[in-house]
Amino acid sequence: VRLVHEHVELPAGRIESVDSPDRDYSLHLFAIFLLAVFEEKRAWRPLLDFYSDASGLGDYVTGDLATMDLAWVLARVHDGGDIEPLIGLIERPVLDCAVRNAAADALWLLVRDGKVDRGVALRHMQGIFQRLIPADGVVDDEDTGF
Repeated sequence: VRLVHEHVELPAGRIESVDSPDRDYSLHLFAIFLLAVFEEKRAWRPLLDFYSDASGLGDYVTGDLATMDLAWVLARVHDGGDIEPLIGLIERPVLDCAVRNAAADALWLLVRDGKVDRGVALRHMQGIFQRLIPADGVVDDEDTGF
């Protein structure tokens, strides 16, 4: 978990080193993958907090991890507790759609693995659809954020 704090939750003063064209910084990616491989449950909240930042910093500094592997990472580090923070990622329209989609995929991975009850997940998703789809049934990007 210390790796998350040191290399994932980058202090504002270090973001320039990640963004520098002459520096191929990737230690934070290895840290995230190792946390997932070892199913480090203490990483659940810090990773959710990292990706729920409205500035998009989480998606920005992890790049393709958010679009390709974040669902797997979140499912592996899930602490077995409340899924509300994960639902919060799905519902937050200011977040990048890749992060929101990964959160939804993580929910279904947790269902598949028997860590979240299918009925609970379905009720959450039904509520999300009811809140995001307008009464007229016409959905566009401005309505959902996707």
